[in-house]
Amino acid sequence: MPIWAGSAFSVEGLLKAVDLINDIRANGNADLRFLRLLINQVDRRTAMTRVSIDQLNKHFPADQIFKTMIPVNAAFQRAENERKTIIRYDPTTLGAKAYRALARELLEIFSLDSHEEP
Repeated sequence: MPIWAGSAFSVEGLLKAVDLINDIRANGNADLRFLRLLINQVDRRTAMTRVSIDQLNKHFPADQIFKTMIPVNAAFQRAENERKTIIRYDPTTLGAKAYRALARELLEIFSLDSHEEP
Protein backbone atom coordinates (compact mmCIF):
# COMPACT_ATOMS: atom_id res chain seq x y z
CA MET A 1 0.00 0.00 0.00
CA PRO A 2 1.68 3.25 -1.08
CA ILE A 3 1.73 6.28 1.18
CA TRP A 4 2.89 9.82 0.44
CA ALA A 5 5.55 10.66 3.02
CA GLY A 6 4.80 14.37 3.32
CA SER A 7 1.04 14.20 3.74
CA ALA A 8 -0.77 14.03 7.07
CA PHE A 9 -3.99 13.15 5.21
CA SER A 10 -2.21 10.23 3.58
CA VAL A 11 -1.21 8.84 6.98
CA GLU A 12 -4.77 9.27 8.32
CA GLY A 13 -6.21 7.58 5.24
CA LEU A 14 -3.74 4.75 5.55
CA LEU A 15 -4.71 4.06 9.16
CA LYS A 16 -8.39 3.94 8.11
CA ALA A 17 -7.58 1.60 5.22
CA VAL A 18 -5.66 -0.76 7.51
CA ASP A 19 -8.61 -0.79 9.92
CA LEU A 20 -10.90 -1.65 6.99
CA ILE A 21 -8.59 -4.48 5.90
CA ASN A 22 -8.61 -5.87 9.44
CA ASP A 23 -12.43 -5.65 9.60
CA ILE A 24 -12.79 -7.47 6.27
CA ARG A 25 -10.35 -10.15 7.43
CA ALA A 26 -12.27 -10.62 10.70
CA ASN A 27 -15.67 -10.69 9.00
CA GLY A 28 -15.37 -13.12 6.17
CA ASN A 29 -12.13 -13.00 4.23
CA ALA A 30 -9.49 -14.47 6.50
CA ASP A 31 -7.11 -14.79 3.53
CA LEU A 32 -6.96 -11.05 2.88
CA ARG A 33 -3.42 -9.92 3.50
CA PHE A 34 -1.68 -6.61 3.95
CA LEU A 35 1.77 -6.99 2.42
CA ARG A 36 3.66 -3.83 3.41
CA LEU A 37 3.65 -0.07 3.25
CA LEU A 38 5.56 1.66 0.48
CA ILE A 39 6.58 5.14 1.50
CA ASN A 40 6.90 7.35 -1.55
CA GLN A 41 7.41 11.01 -2.42
CA VAL A 42 10.16 11.02 0.22
CA ASP A 43 11.92 14.37 0.50
CA ARG A 44 14.18 14.06 3.53
CA ARG A 45 14.84 17.82 3.45
CA THR A 46 11.34 18.54 4.76
CA ALA A 47 10.21 18.30 8.35
CA MET A 48 6.81 16.93 7.28
CA THR A 49 8.43 13.94 5.59
CA ARG A 50 10.48 13.17 8.69
CA VAL A 51 7.40 13.52 10.93
CA SER A 52 5.32 11.25 8.67
CA ILE A 53 8.00 8.55 8.56
CA ASP A 54 8.41 8.71 12.34
CA GLN A 55 4.64 8.42 12.76
CA LEU A 56 4.49 5.37 10.48
CA ASN A 57 7.37 3.71 12.33
CA LYS A 58 5.48 4.19 15.61
CA HIS A 59 2.22 2.72 14.24
CA PHE A 60 3.63 -0.21 12.26
CA PRO A 61 6.26 -2.84 13.01
CA ALA A 62 9.33 -2.81 10.76
CA ASP A 63 8.20 -5.97 8.93
CA GLN A 64 5.10 -4.12 7.67
CA ILE A 65 7.04 -1.30 6.00
CA PHE A 66 9.24 -1.72 2.95
CA LYS A 67 12.85 -0.80 3.67
CA THR A 68 12.97 0.86 0.26
CA MET A 69 11.48 4.32 0.07
CA ILE A 70 10.77 6.07 -3.23
CA PRO A 71 12.27 9.57 -3.30
CA VAL A 72 10.87 12.72 -4.83
CA ASN A 73 12.59 12.87 -8.19
CA ALA A 74 11.97 15.30 -11.04
CA ALA A 75 12.96 12.55 -13.48
CA PHE A 76 9.59 10.85 -12.77
CA GLN A 77 7.77 13.81 -14.35
CA ARG A 78 10.16 13.95 -17.30
CA ALA A 79 9.75 10.22 -17.88
CA GLU A 80 5.97 10.55 -17.74
CA ASN A 81 6.13 13.42 -20.24
CA GLU A 82 8.14 11.15 -22.56
CA ARG A 83 5.62 8.34 -21.92
CA LYS A 84 8.35 6.07 -20.61
CA THR A 85 8.97 4.25 -17.38
CA ILE A 86 11.64 5.76 -15.17
CA ILE A 87 13.83 2.72 -15.88
CA ARG A 88 13.61 3.26 -19.64
CA TYR A 89 13.86 7.03 -19.41
CA ASP A 90 16.98 7.17 -17.22
CA PRO A 91 18.01 4.08 -15.28
CA THR A 92 20.70 6.04 -13.41
CA THR A 93 18.33 8.33 -11.48
CA LEU A 94 17.66 7.94 -7.77
CA GLY A 95 14.04 7.07 -8.59
CA ALA A 96 15.02 4.27 -10.96
CA LYS A 97 17.51 2.91 -8.44
CA ALA A 98 14.83 2.97 -5.74
CA TYR A 99 12.36 1.00 -7.89
CA ARG A 100 15.03 -1.61 -8.65
CA ALA A 101 15.72 -1.89 -4.91
CA LEU A 102 11.98 -2.30 -4.31
CA ALA A 103 11.83 -5.08 -6.91
CA ARG A 104 14.72 -6.89 -5.18
CA GLU A 105 12.97 -6.49 -1.84
CA LEU A 106 9.71 -7.89 -3.24
CA LEU A 107 11.53 -10.87 -4.72
CA GLU A 108 13.13 -11.53 -1.35
CA ILE A 109 9.78 -11.31 0.46
CA PHE A 110 8.05 -13.66 -1.97
CA SER A 111 11.00 -16.04 -1.88
CA LEU A 112 10.76 -16.19 1.92
CA ASP A 113 6.98 -16.69 1.72
CA SER A 114 7.33 -19.59 -0.71
CA HIS A 115 9.79 -21.32 1.63
CA GLU A 116 7.33 -21.08 4.51
CA GLU A 117 4.66 -23.04 2.67
CA PRO A 118 4.52 -26.79 3.43
